[in-house]
Amino acid sequence: YRAAAISYSGNLREEKYNTKIKELLDIVTMKGLQPIGEPFSAGYDPPWTLPFLKRNEVLVIVE
Repeated sequence: YRAAAISYSGNLREEKYNTKIKELLDIVTMKGLQPIGEPFSAGYDPPWTLPFLKRNEVLVIVE
């Protein structure tokens, strides 16, 4: 499978997550790809990492 992703920093907060979902789906559609299923998040840092150093992504499977 292929996935499209957009990264962002900070804590995994619902408001920012929802904003990034919309941004990702807009880009996917603009590129002529079709999202499959629901977007999901990935966080790569331990909880004690300072928020501005945390790296997160929103991903969606595409075809």
